Amino acid sequence: MLEKLTKKQENLIPMIRDKWLNFAFGGDEFIVEKFYKGIDFIYSLSNLDKPIKVYVDSPLGMQYACQILKGIKESKQVEQQVEQQVGQQVWQQVGQQVGQQVWQQVWQQVWQQVGQQVGRFESTSCNGLFWDAGWMSYCEFFKEIGTIKLEKWDQYKDFLDSGVYDTILFDKFAIGCRKPEYVKRDERNRMHSEIGSAIKWRDGFQLYYLNGVYLPEDVWNKIVSKTIPAKEAMTLQNQEHRTLALQYLGGDKVLKELKGKRMAKDKFGELWDIKELKDLNGQFYRYFRDIDPSKGKRIYLRTRPEVKTPQEAMTLAYRLRRWSIIYDPSIRT
Repeated sequence: MLEKLTKKQENLIPMIRDKWLNFAFGGDEFIVEKFYKGIDFIYSLSNLDKPIKVYVDSPLGMQYACQILKGIKESKQVEQQVEQQVGQQVWQQVGQQVGQQVWQQVWQQVWQQVGQQVGRFESTSCNGLFWDAGWMSYCEFFKEIGTIKLEKWDQYKDFLDSGVYDTILFDKFAIGCRKPEYVKRDERNRMHSEIGSAIKWRDGFQLYYLNGVYLPEDVWNKIVSKTIPAKEAMTLQNQEHRTLALQYLGGDKVLKELKGKRMAKDKFGELWDIKELKDLNGQFYRYFRDIDPSKGKRIYLRTRPEVKTPQEAMTLAYRLRRWSIIYDPSIRT
């Protein structure tokens, strides 16, 4: 029984991890022959006949391909013709539809978009790098150090080596899509880009993220360009979108646009009111403002309208009332 890893084995962990990460995020190369062979292998595990195999350029493209294929009646003649039809229709039509109609949509809203335009959304089959890169890298490590033997593992790895991102599998049809052209992430590995989409597929389907939060393209553009009006930023329905918009705008600009007024000041900071707007509860906005000593930048923290002093706002923020303590540090860092 393995109780402790050797130094060599420990060094293998980041090597295998980075290999799979680099492959998953390393462009959209797609090896058709490996994809076809891998699909046949997967179907053979369930004693199913080899299906008709189709690949497209994005996850949304798979949904359109499903609708096209489901609209074709099964017959021997169709079985002979379907690959040619799919080649002419799916690759071209799906690419055009995705590029023209859906490339601006939110990832979560993709499935709603599909429901509105082409009917019922088809669940993916959890076979592809999107689902399997994590556990495959885990298994590869233990396979490499000789602690486990995985029957047929190499065959499934060859399937993933095709570059297949995800699949939708039916009895007689199998649909897959290639990896994204690119994925842009921040230092915390969250999807993030301030200069364009954070993830994009070859057919034009792309998604916009900041700090791991998805935004529709128009909202993303107004936030990164800092042109979103303060009132609009304050009233965005999505809380994460609202937080991002206010962070990018900056509190000073928000106060200026919405005619904020300073209501109190002490050695801990200031209280500012924005009464031009009301929240969903009909309350005006009161904010604590001060300099963050660790960053040398102003910070803003919303507090209750009944708070009278910045010290009281900080007492609430640190939840000190439960211990009957008043916020009064000798040094703030």
